[in-house]
Amino acid sequence: MCLQYADTLIELAASGFWVLCPAISHDFSIAEWVLKSVVAVDWALAKGKFSKIMLGGHSGGGPVALSSGYILSQRKVAEVSGFVLQHPGAVSFVNVPGCASHTNNAENKAYCDQFFPANMLGSLKGPILITCGTFCQVTKAENSNFFNSFSCSKADSSGACQSQSGAVTCKEGYCANEPWLENPSDCMTDTACEDVFDTFVRTKPPIAPPLGGGTLYTHCGEHEFSVMGPYGWQQEGVPAVQPFLQAVATGNEAKMAMVRSRDGVEETCWMQKSGADSSLELVSMQEATMKYMSQEDHSPWISSTSKVQVSIV
Repeated sequence: MCLQYADTLIELAASGFWVLCPAISHDFSIAEWVLKSVVAVDWALAKGKFSKIMLGGHSGGGPVALSSGYILSQRKVAEVSGFVLQHPGAVSFVNVPGCASHTNNAENKAYCDQFFPANMLGSLKGPILITCGTFCQVTKAENSNFFNSFSCSKADSSGACQSQSGAVTCKEGYCANEPWLENPSDCMTDTACEDVFDTFVRTKPPIAPPLGGGTLYTHCGEHEFSVMGPYGWQQEGVPAVQPFLQAVATGNEAKMAMVRSRDGVEETCWMQKSGADSSLELVSMQEATMKYMSQEDHSPWISSTSKVQVSIV
């Protein structure tokens, strides 16, 4: 997994940051996901002193970064100075503040109580950057590499569908997933920009907001292609992630102004239309080369164009 983000991690290291990417096992639990970052910070602090500590993650790893920051704060090991959440997924019964109240599953409830309590955001002092995409929202849901997985959802206990979208035919016992079809956001599920910002930054009682506030960077990107590999570095690393981290690290307001200056800029984003994650698989585990970089991969590329929006709370 870390190799898929190598371009961004290497560039951040080259600009002066000390970068760690804690790898997780294939069949990881929520506890492993959260605590690997905590252990990484413990290890780093044992090696030397650092003026600022910042955490980040992609997709489900975004909320996990917030949870790791919460655990570090509770243990009084370190105060995290800033967080970067790239295309975070907000799943109500798994990884949002207070998720224990949204699940009847005993294991999920235990993880929620420990790692995602209702008061977790109120203990975070560092500002949060959320990057999110609108690729399929601007184009169409059918462009998602995960369309077959998300276009239908299980019917309710009656087995009846309230409505059936003409864009999709579902098998028996399933109905058109209307909320996702109407707003497929960055082509993934549970990643709609305003929803994730409301969940992790612009919260409502009884969920306390993060003390450091946050920035929402919305652009035309797809869930994976605008984050991973060299294209991910160019699409989000250069205009948003790097200047945000530099602003937090140095207090240089000019760096944050660079992020704000992107508001209203028209941008074109690209993704490869292929089966699920197939184009993003590593050619080998020894190098940061993904299949879409191979000349043998002839899957078509499609684009989306929209204006960047930057919102700050």
